[in-house]
Amino acid sequence: MSRMRVLGITVVIEGALLGVALALRGLLDLAHDAPLRFDGTAFAWGVLATAPLFASLVWCARSSLGPVRRLTEQALEAVCALFRDARAVDVAVVALLAGVCEEMAFRGTLQVLLTRWFGFELGWIGASLVFGLVHAVSRGYAIAVFAIGLYLGALMHAFDNLVVPIVAHAVYDFMAIRYLQHLQRRRAREAENPVSEASPAG
Repeated sequence: MSRMRVLGITVVIEGALLGVALALRGLLDLAHDAPLRFDGTAFAWGVLATAPLFASLVWCARSSLGPVRRLTEQALEAVCALFRDARAVDVAVVALLAGVCEEMAFRGTLQVLLTRWFGFELGWIGASLVFGLVHAVSRGYAIAVFAIGLYLGALMHAFDNLVVPIVAHAVYDFMAIRYLQHLQRRRAREAENPVSEASPAG
């Protein structure tokens, strides 16, 4: 898929998601329950919060466990399909849009709304479940995204500031896509230049 098509689709989908989220936040007065406070501390915590997420991705990429290997392969296939020709700036735009729009929708709107109706635990789990289902490329991938949703939802609850999960989501997406691009390109180079096996002596 071409660079401009990927960016265009991302803008349309994420923009629509953001529009719905902002409309609901205004109509239902949800902003007080998920405030946006832009400051250096929130940004720093958001960046630091990517460390466990990225460490988990690297572990998955290096794991020999069957289900984990399949999950990594699915992620590589998705990145190859969408971001084969993407540059760093393209990935940055996509990651920023995903971080802002999806966090406004899932943590800043859905989690807050479900929490009002059912309490924090069910609101937190429910919003994370929907987040996982929306990203259900496969069952394993949906479970992984559900876990990430729980983590991001916990960040918002702990810091009472939607900026922290927004930053964490955006920075992680950028790092994850670039890392998977690196793995894909390395595999392509290895396929083009396989290491020849040494012939047996004798």
